[in-house]
Amino acid sequence: MNTFKKSDTLGKIVVTFPKAVNVFKEHHIDFCCGGDRTVDEASKVENFDLNHVLNQINQDYQAFQSIKTDDIDWFNVPIFDLVNHIL
Repeated sequence: MNTFKKSDTLGKIVVTFPKAVNVFKEHHIDFCCGGDRTVDEASKVENFDLNHVLNQINQDYQAFQSIKTDDIDWFNVPIFDLVNHIL
């Protein structure tokens, strides 16, 4: 994934790029209980600047991608490993 779009859900963004949580918290965006909403839907309910938030997350994500990390891709981990990590 190169950039996040307004049609992406908040939950998918957080799973793909956990550091997006910092942006969501900064703008008081409910990404936990409201994680099934798209960014577009959330912007209308929570009244934040959609373009500003997406630009901020995408800039952070591009910077993150340029750094080699050992972060785990939770989309491709067996469910057992995910549950153990959460517990």
